[in-house]
Amino acid sequence: MRKVVILFSAALLLTSVASVCTAEAPEGKVFSSWQEFFTAIAGSLDMDVTPESIFSLAAESDLTFSTVDPSLILVKANLFTWVDGYPINQLRGASDNGPFFLIKRQEDGLRFLGTMDGNQCDSTALASVEGKTRVVFECTWHMSASSFNVTQYESDGETLKVGESHTVDTQEKTDTAAP
Repeated sequence: MRKVVILFSAALLLTSVASVCTAEAPEGKVFSSWQEFFTAIAGSLDMDVTPESIFSLAAESDLTFSTVDPSLILVKANLFTWVDGYPINQLRGASDNGPFFLIKRQEDGLRFLGTMDGNQCDSTALASVEGKTRVVFECTWHMSASSFNVTQYESDGETLKVGESHTVDTQEKTDTAAP
């Protein structure tokens, strides 16, 4: 995967936000631009995204884009706000657990395929079937100093499906299937 880290551009967001955003980012929705997509994410978190606050949010946030194949993009976002003098990540916890967003780049915009959860997400592209590449994602969710959960997700480029999940306890050195 090719990874590029960029700072949330204030100019990018200022062009798209004119009022408080309360939009959702439903699976399958097509966004006309990245700024429209990320404004919807911030709004779905009930963040105070106004023309006055957008510069601060943009300056304190960052994105990591990972190209999975020519049209699929995995996005890890960190949206920071300041609370009592400290930056608080609105999307990711202290262990960096949080959402990864899967986006399909297409002619009419950016289609949101879904969200995967974890603090790390790796992908493996599998054989192409009928012209579509099947991609399996394995996302790890940090639970404690000695355990983590691993969930598999699968995308055919049109949908994102949740697969198997299991917990790994590093002290017991065993895997336990999740119910």
